[in-house]
Amino acid sequence: MEYLRAWLARYGAPLLGSSAVEGHAAPSREDVFAEALALARKDSSVARALPVALWKNRSKLDLLKLKAKASDAGQERTLGFFLDLTGRLGHSRKLTKAARSLHKRSLRLTPFFTLRTRAERELAAHRTPDVARDWGFSMNMPLDSFETMFRKSETRAP
Repeated sequence: MEYLRAWLARYGAPLLGSSAVEGHAAPSREDVFAEALALARKDSSVARALPVALWKNRSKLDLLKLKAKASDAGQERTLGFFLDLTGRLGHSRKLTKAARSLHKRSLRLTPFFTLRTRAERELAAHRTPDVARDWGFSMNMPLDSFETMFRKSETRAP
């Protein structure tokens, strides 16, 4: 998990640890992002950072390859959510269109993160961003949590 976070940081995610992979051969962006989808469901800091990394790598990603790897990992809907979210945050039709090709309508909302208590479930019911609902997820993380990190990363010097 720490290496995955480090590779995400190396590919532009605002996470600590990129020095942990200094001198190692880099896995493909598609491999790192596909693996990160499951981690993002467990780690809210990775979930907030993933749209930033996707945005920074949008011109270098092979979206067909990423979709195939996400499908192999059983994370198509999660990838669709993150592509759609990133596309909306960055105003990218290319990313929102790529997300639409993955869309599988879910009639019932499922928790994006593990919700342990009744209070967490109630908060998720009120704080879930529309884009998450569109993908059949509920989460106790409002859209502004994603927007804040995305906007801060846009203003940082490379």
